[in-house]
Amino acid sequence: MGKSVSEGAYSGTIKSPGAKKKLVEKVNPDDLIRLYPTPESTRCKFCMRKETSCLTEGDRPSLVTYKVLIKALINQKLFNIIHPIISKLKVNGMKPDLIFYHAVIKAFSESGNMDKAMKTFREMKESGIEPTTTTFRLLSLCYINEGKNEESVNLLELMSKEGHVEPDLRTCNLLITAFCSMNNITEAWNVVDKMVISGLKPDAFTYNTIAAAYARNRDAKRGEEVIFKMRDNNVETYQVTCGSIIKGYCTEGKMKNALSFVYKMKDLGLQPNQIIFNSLIKRLLDVNDSDGIDEVIKLMEEYRVKPDVITFSTIMNSWSNAGDMDKCRAIFDDMVNAGIKPDYRAYCILAKVYMRAGKPDKAQELLAPMIKLGIQLKNKVIFTTLITGWCLTGRMDNALYVFKKMGQDGLPPELQNFELLIWGFGEAQPPWRAE
Repeated sequence: MGKSVSEGAYSGTIKSPGAKKKLVEKVNPDDLIRLYPTPESTRCKFCMRKETSCLTEGDRPSLVTYKVLIKALINQKLFNIIHPIISKLKVNGMKPDLIFYHAVIKAFSESGNMDKAMKTFREMKESGIEPTTTTFRLLSLCYINEGKNEESVNLLELMSKEGHVEPDLRTCNLLITAFCSMNNITEAWNVVDKMVISGLKPDAFTYNTIAAAYARNRDAKRGEEVIFKMRDNNVETYQVTCGSIIKGYCTEGKMKNALSFVYKMKDLGLQPNQIIFNSLIKRLLDVNDSDGIDEVIKLMEEYRVKPDVITFSTIMNSWSNAGDMDKCRAIFDDMVNAGIKPDYRAYCILAKVYMRAGKPDKAQELLAPMIKLGIQLKNKVIFTTLITGWCLTGRMDNALYVFKKMGQDGLPPELQNFELLIWGFGEAQPPWRAE
């Protein structure tokens, strides 16, 4: 039996990039092929399965063996070995089939080497194997993943020139996604028209992608029109798409349209969720529309959507920015009374409003309940807020205490923290402490 190059050195999945590199440098195609069993036996360790027999020096691997090998190399992301394996296959007088070429194209595309993927595509055609819809879909997806949307669009034209290859629904949706990400919605509709002409029926994904693209491009009204066109054609509308339309209206500052669309969601048989309501509340707070906020709260009650910590934190932050400590604290208490556990951000917002009101002692009192609730003091925000508050009131011993506690909790101070202390000591008139 031929001795395996990995004998006693490899078993299972290669996880270390360094180990992969060493394996690539160590293994040559002949040795690597001998790691694989004959088609009639069980796959070897390199495939992460039980090894019962390996190829001997005189064995000739079959095309199945090469396919198994290519698949394993793809799984292990050992792309550099693939090309020598293909050369070895041809030397052995074998003719790769369509499935083999698809595996190789996928391997090169996943490694980010589209030039070799396209070279393999051309070699496939030159060998007399006609590309299929799957071939073009693999190449299109690779281009899209690399952000080369125009190249993926060119493939559609190439498919048309092939004559016998017609794009399927998945391929068309990939192209529509590419056009929409390029903000070229007109071309996306052209793809839809070609789909209809070729007998393909656009599905929910098709229309939802275009509707969301309109919303992102500050044209939520057109997106809404697409939504109701879908309803008239009995095409399912996604909740996330409706959320995109509402967010689009919020971005455009058209809050009446956004609220109106929430009511229309009921006609579409869809339930607004917390994300949608939180987006509305945030934007209404930005424009100081208290009546609109009250309307959203009533809608949440109507749809039986409970406010979450994000809802309360958003409202708290608005009152904090307005400098209204009492209302900010009242919202915080409402959240606790509703059985919702405050998170780190909620406490930071409350600490900030206390600091602005000149009450750093109340801000510092928040640390104890945070620790009691198991909230990790995971960043420097609340500590920086406390240091700022103590420095503003000239109570530098307290500021220095918070500074030291931050270090004790495993958070190394930043330049901003030192600058605050230096400024505070300078203002408090012991300049030697600042020095």
